[in-house]
Amino acid sequence: MEGDMFPTETAVRYLQDQTLANFTTLRETIITSDTFSPYANYEGVAQALLAEGKYQESMHALKALLPSGFLSFSLHSMLAYAHQKLGQTEEAQRELFYAKAAMRGILMTGDGSRDRPYQVLQIGDEYDVLRFFGKESIEQTLIRTESESLDQHICRDGAVIWFDITVPSSMLRPGITS
Repeated sequence: MEGDMFPTETAVRYLQDQTLANFTTLRETIITSDTFSPYANYEGVAQALLAEGKYQESMHALKALLPSGFLSFSLHSMLAYAHQKLGQTEEAQRELFYAKAAMRGILMTGDGSRDRPYQVLQIGDEYDVLRFFGKESIEQTLIRTESESLDQHICRDGAVIWFDITVPSSMLRPGITS
């Protein structure tokens, strides 16, 4: 892995052996990093640059959001796209591998039901999962209990998908309640 791509033992361990235990350990490493933000908006950072054909600039902007974005499907997908546009096939393949590993990890945390919601680090991860399954959310409801915060998405096709957002919601800035 490149030096700016979060070269820790926990990342390497998960990438080499994609188990729930290794994903959970890596997730905890990211949560406790100084750069972690549940508000990261990778698409907002890079989409305009990508649309303008500014691939190097978009890669620089996205890589600046690491390591907190290391488990973001969107971040790695956009990096893969930029590398591909620049003819950097090997780098694009590496980023696609990271993107798939991020999605695989999230999907291992649950099944999207109320009893086993997907655990996400950032709110954007919810939309990555929905897009992955070809779903479109038409209604989103925040459900809070004493021990957890959940997002319920009702999709256009009637499917209901649940996400555990306890970690990101516990880091809300003062004054933000939902």
